[in-house]
Amino acid sequence: MNQDIKERGDAKMQISIVERHDAPGVWSVEVVDNEHEGAVYSAVFYGPDSEERAREYAAMKY
Repeated sequence: MNQDIKERGDAKMQISIVERHDAPGVWSVEVVDNEHEGAVYSAVFYGPDSEERAREYAAMKY
């Protein structure tokens, strides 16, 4: 599994960009917001260039 994790200091968020272990080629951006009781947000990307689109989304959104 390929995974990137970063923390955004201003909002205390943990952001992961991961290839789904149950579905190769499917990538997701998963965010844990520790300032809001550990709320979890997820966006899933399928199809061609899914990894690139997940990384672009994470960079724009977070």
